[in-house]
Amino acid sequence: MAAETIDGSPAERDADVVLDVSHLTTGYGDVQVVDDFNAVVREGEIVTLIGPNGAGKSTVIKSVFGFVKPWSGTVSFHGQDIAGEEPEDIVRKGISWIPQRQNTFKSMSVRENLEMGGFTRDGGIGDRIEEIYDIFPALERHDGANAAALSGGQRQMLAMGRALMLDPELLLVDEPSAGLAPELVDTAFDNIEKVRDRGTAVLMVEQNATKALQRSDRGYVLDQGQDRFEGTADELLDNDEVAQLYLGAT
Repeated sequence: MAAETIDGSPAERDADVVLDVSHLTTGYGDVQVVDDFNAVVREGEIVTLIGPNGAGKSTVIKSVFGFVKPWSGTVSFHGQDIAGEEPEDIVRKGISWIPQRQNTFKSMSVRENLEMGGFTRDGGIGDRIEEIYDIFPALERHDGANAAALSGGQRQMLAMGRALMLDPELLLVDEPSAGLAPELVDTAFDNIEKVRDRGTAVLMVEQNATKALQRSDRGYVLDQGQDRFEGTADELLDNDEVAQLYLGAT
């Protein structure tokens, strides 16, 4: 079933598409979780997947990154189908991943975490770390501190910095606000916008749907594994049915 676009027109696929997920169907064992899902991410965009728990949002990005193998459909990165490839190969193509939990090495320093993130670079790790510190100055102030000593927001920042060590063209982010104190949630989304503004497209899964859409360019609504709605972030936020069913509006 095709998603309902808010303006009634079909989704476009054009030259600036970084990621094109087409008719993706997959699951775990014999249990189907995602059913004929379609989405695109373009250059310079933050795209967010929203929907109820168990809708298949995280399964979609795990399929993009190779943790879950598609049963059918394609996952195209710059026009090349990468569906079913291993995560280590997908990383080398230009996609990085920030998992929801266990996203830093807590016994290692901030700098050591970043060095681990650059493991496939041919050189210039020190220079890239300085670039990461330019994006996230708070990390430089804790350069020698173990990740375990950082606050939740700082660890999320470190996870993002580590994922950026390979200069990815696409960053996959799973629940960036999970476990953060309310006053740190805006900071997490600020950091994602920084990444987008520096040229990395972002595909994000987030339970805080309203907050995420307010920081996004476009979004998709998943329900029972299917894409129910798609549109610009403003279109989704202004849609009464989306608001009532998925954004907690009354």
